[in-house]
Amino acid sequence: MGCEGSYPSVWLLHKSSHNKRFNNAVKHAHSEYAIFLENQHKQALFEEEKKKKEQAEEAKRVEQRTSKRLHEQLAEQAQLETVQMAEQETARQLIFGSLKEVV
Repeated sequence: MGCEGSYPSVWLLHKSSHNKRFNNAVKHAHSEYAIFLENQHKQALFEEEKKKKEQAEEAKRVEQRTSKRLHEQLAEQAQLETVQMAEQETARQLIFGSLKEVV
């Protein structure tokens, strides 16, 4: 009878030890998953910041190209106006020269 009386307590002790190991494994798995989720969140934030930075750099390049092209167009326009003014002056001189000959 001595053995039979101790058997349930040994079994409960074994079950209790098994439950503790199981609980510890669950806690460890939960901690690992929490770390995994945190790392994923950090990676997503990093990727988002990287994308925003690339978009800002592209916008800056577009602005610089647009600004450069606008500057080129303004320079071309100024050159065309200078040529037109010179042509108008030449035409005026020709017209006044012709009128002097007629008078």
